[in-house]
Amino acid sequence: MARKLFSRIMVIMMAVFMSSGCAAAEYKFETITWGYGFEDGHGREAKFAYPHGIVVDRQGNLYVADRGNRRIRKITPEGEVTTFAGSEGRRGHQFHRDGPSENAVFLQPKDLAMDEDGNLYVGDKHAIRKIVMDTENGDYVITVAGIPDKGGYADGKGNEARFRSLRGLAMEPDGNLLVADMGNGVVRRVTPAGEVSTVAGIPRKRLSHTELPVDGPAGEVKFGLILDLCVAADGTIYLTHSGPNAVRKIDPDGNVSTLVGKTKSGGVPSGICLDADGNLIVVSPTRRTVSRITPEGEVETIAGYMYEDALVIVRSGRDSGPFRRARFNSPRGITIDDNGVLYITDDGEHSIRIGRPRK
Repeated sequence: MARKLFSRIMVIMMAVFMSSGCAAAEYKFETITWGYGFEDGHGREAKFAYPHGIVVDRQGNLYVADRGNRRIRKITPEGEVTTFAGSEGRRGHQFHRDGPSENAVFLQPKDLAMDEDGNLYVGDKHAIRKIVMDTENGDYVITVAGIPDKGGYADGKGNEARFRSLRGLAMEPDGNLLVADMGNGVVRRVTPAGEVSTVAGIPRKRLSHTELPVDGPAGEVKFGLILDLCVAADGTIYLTHSGPNAVRKIDPDGNVSTLVGKTKSGGVPSGICLDADGNLIVVSPTRRTVSRITPEGEVETIAGYMYEDALVIVRSGRDSGPFRRARFNSPRGITIDDNGVLYITDDGEHSIRIGRPRK
């Protein structure tokens, strides 16, 4: 009797799994490194602590916001991991310091963005820091806007501006930086000179968990906790937020629409990026999946396991391989290179993953 019941449950689960809009095995995932700690080295010798934001440069080098270690790490295409910026500082203190990259101190680096000159912007708790690449005198860190240990809300220049709990960063085509100001529930813009303005959202008036998104002009629309954003070549902004969970769009004319999130179902969408075909790639730490949203609004899971209706089809882990084997624990950040290769941080496994398109 028990064996028959188990068999029926397995059949039901497999039927639901197969009918849930899963894509073919289009990516093969590999693990560069995993495991908690702080260690430079090759491949799996290296250790991270709650890696979050990730970007890739034109040479294929990865830069990772290693939040738990308060450092920015670099991974070469060969898998060599080094500490690119940041030092120990004083543990337990709200301490931060500008200066040469090896001596600078970050407070809570969450996300990264890279400009056309290869300089790195860092979302560091309540401030925007910048790692200036200087081949002659050595790289150094400056604070562009805000103060890492002083949250609040204020537009303005440099340290006059205030942010609260920064998350996603993205470069606009004109060289300005867009910022997901999670704590204030707004999208901010930072110019290279450090001028900060509010692009969308109503400051300090976020959606509650029981509200559904309402579309409209950018200055009149409320968001939830904005977790990440990306920008298309035409200036269209895409963002993810939780509480409620949604993927939203801000067009170049300043109108906000909701792509996913008109109902209260679905997992938390976190990192987001845009591929060459105009598809959005979104990771979810609660569903433990990587999903694609097509320009037509179709959503499909391309890697990982998922929740489906009343049945919980979830397995955590770091398995590599194609869709039906690849597993994640808590994927947070994602970026994509010119070849369509995906790079994902998983802070549950303290790992960095690569998803290569299958030919």
